[in-house]
Amino acid sequence: WGPETLCGADVDDVFAYSTVKRVRIRDRRLGCLYIIAIFAVVLYIGVYTLAYHLAYLDFHAPTGDARLTLQQPVVGGCRPDAPGCRDAFPATADLSYCCRADGCQPAPD
Repeated sequence: WGPETLCGADVDDVFAYSTVKRVRIRDRRLGCLYIIAIFAVVLYIGVYTLAYHLAYLDFHAPTGDARLTLQQPVVGGCRPDAPGCRDAFPATADLSYCCRADGCQPAPD
């Protein structure tokens, strides 16, 4: 079917390809050994490496600082520790979070 050569090359060589040969081994000892080896590899990778040692995570010690400063309200925005700086606390009745349904009144003690 068709020419024997193509541009001077054998047609069988031009259209040749490689494939993998599959073999089925029928031996219970090798089959059990294969299954045990596969199970051991999955157990090692899945349980020991990933679950026990957490090898998929990259741990680093946290670095940096956190700073929180609370400061009372002051008149004119001065520093609270400066001499002559006065506090500017509003009256309780002027604070919206101190209001109740019947009006703004100081919370009972």
